[in-house]
Amino acid sequence: MFRRFGDDFSVGIGGVRSIRMPGIEELFSSGPHLGAYTFEVGNADLGVEKGLGAEVFGEYRSERFSGSLNLYHNYIRDYIYPRNTGEISVRTLLPVYQQTGSTVRMSGSEASFALQIAPSVTLSGSGAYVRGTLIDIDEPMPFTPPLRGRLEAAYAKGRFRVSGSAEAARKQDRLGAFEEPTDGYVVLGGYVQYYLSIGRSLYTFDIGIENATNAEYRDHLSRVKSIMPEQGRNLKILVKVLF
Repeated sequence: MFRRFGDDFSVGIGGVRSIRMPGIEELFSSGPHLGAYTFEVGNADLGVEKGLGAEVFGEYRSERFSGSLNLYHNYIRDYIYPRNTGEISVRTLLPVYQQTGSTVRMSGSEASFALQIAPSVTLSGSGAYVRGTLIDIDEPMPFTPPLRGRLEAAYAKGRFRVSGSAEAARKQDRLGAFEEPTDGYVVLGGYVQYYLSIGRSLYTFDIGIENATNAEYRDHLSRVKSIMPEQGRNLKILVKVLF
């Protein structure tokens, strides 16, 4: 259901019913997954995921500003996820993860905005938060991301565009079984682009830097975070020709 208030503001509510069959890997895996640094074991007794969800959303748009906010609540039976058993495979010395089905409750929100500060300058941002609980055992759902957000300022005029960004996450200490906490972080980046049209060809020149301060941080969703942090400072130079 959707309703508009004037030309700028609108709100709505919605619902969703979903199902998902377990994949063949989730049913029958039995071996190391070196990319995830785990020994994965399937579960042939997994059922079909069945979800019910509700959402409330609002959106505002004007000449210089736009923003949106979504609030949602999901209830999923037989939610499939890899559960850390706390055991170590004697063959590979990797932690053993068993595919498991459990009833979960997930509630969260997502927000974004864009503001035109000047004719060539914009400020934009987004953020998200989710809280998950395993209802069967009344414990936090594993692999739940912390509160996180992104802020970007950009200048664009003619063929030239430059931007700077900051991505941040809060620490995550609401943990599932055998999970490790992760600290909060702020990661800075920048981007410069210039494009040029010659004849029927379009040339674009891009220079970008990620993690400009070379901060050491760990993604809570990474299964290898205990042995490997996220990427450090990275400089990218890209030239494209479209013809």
